Amino acid sequence: MIKVNTQHQIVAAVIEGLSSWRASNKAEYQPTSFPGLLLAIQQQNIMGWHLFFEGWMSSKWAETQQAYYEWLGMRRTGHRWVQALIKKLWQTAWDLWEHRNSILHHQDSFISIEAAETLNEMVRNEFDIGVGALPTLDHYLFGGTLYDLLNKPHAHKQLWLSRVETAWKSQHLTLQSTLHQERCLLRS
Repeated sequence: MIKVNTQHQIVAAVIEGLSSWRASNKAEYQPTSFPGLLLAIQQQNIMGWHLFFEGWMSSKWAETQQAYYEWLGMRRTGHRWVQALIKKLWQTAWDLWEHRNSILHHQDSFISIEAAETLNEMVRNEFDIGVGALPTLDHYLFGGTLYDLLNKPHAHKQLWLSRVETAWKSQHLTLQSTLHQERCLLRS
């Protein structure tokens, strides 16, 4: 807003309005004598600052900035100023969205080194045990290389460990059932 010569009281009002909306607080604006600014603030308070952030602004913002440009003797228009502001707000919203997505879809960045090493050690241990007595149906779990598995995302390694554990439990239950049946046959 500074690059396009925004009136400093408008800057302060916009920052206060958006900051208060974000924090869910009541905005406390500085007293102003600049023509039209108080009306722009009042209208935006009625409309809502979330709408301002989405590009729905009171028309009084353009009129107030236009008055400032005229006072400075500049040929810029309040309408162009609003367009530039909306574009900047949309770019900010996009950047926030991308940031949230990068956090959501790249959660490995928040895993501690110790937790990652512990998980890798668990994967190594299971991989060293290998397929052992697992049925052929579960051999696919050990189809790749240990190196490739260790380079997978944290969530993938957790899922792999869970599947291996489930395969071992299933095999254990199958062996117990078979042993039980054999004992029953021997007793008869």
